[in-house]
Amino acid sequence: MSSSLFILDENLEPLVSKNIRALPNLSSVLSSFKQCYHDGSPPILSQNDWFFIHLKRDFLHFVSVIHTTDKPNIDLMTILAFLEQFYHLLQKYFEIEVLTKNVILDNILLVLELIDECIDFGIVQVTDPSIIKDYIRVKVNVPRVTVDNEEWSPGEESSSSSGSDSDSEYSNTNKRKDKKKKRRRKRALKGKAWAKVN
Repeated sequence: MSSSLFILDENLEPLVSKNIRALPNLSSVLSSFKQCYHDGSPPILSQNDWFFIHLKRDFLHFVSVIHTTDKPNIDLMTILAFLEQFYHLLQKYFEIEVLTKNVILDNILLVLELIDECIDFGIVQVTDPSIIKDYIRVKVNVPRVTVDNEEWSPGEESSSSSGSDSDSEYSNTNKRKDKKKKRRRKRALKGKAWAKVN
């Protein structure tokens, strides 16, 4: 049984943490992992009464934390296999090949929902994307941009990227200015209506 799950970035900073078994101090548990982890570490580490099962994929670290008192009840390799399956689930769910920090942060609620569906009180339930899609209604937030009538997402290559950022910034700036003008007009109209009534 996993006590908690973490998704960490390449600097071992937490992007997502799920405290499954109500551990009192997740930050101290994470600092124990940081102390014993180094490049080339085996997938199962032990430090300060904790087992850390970790998997590095793309730019992310998937870490499951288990207290040593729970070890007789679980198979550590099952947890390692779950982390691999969860990584593939995220890839299939987001429909991208490389998971990045930004994709996880943009979809943090969805990732937490997926963890809740995959694990029940630390016990692995289901990781099949076709089954989970029936239960989760949160939409994926992967930016898609239309360039020359073709849809493009970050997982795809683009032939022309010059000027599109500055155009969208200009467009967003104008939209913000228009919204401010509309708000000012509404306030002015409300003020006139208030003055007529009184």
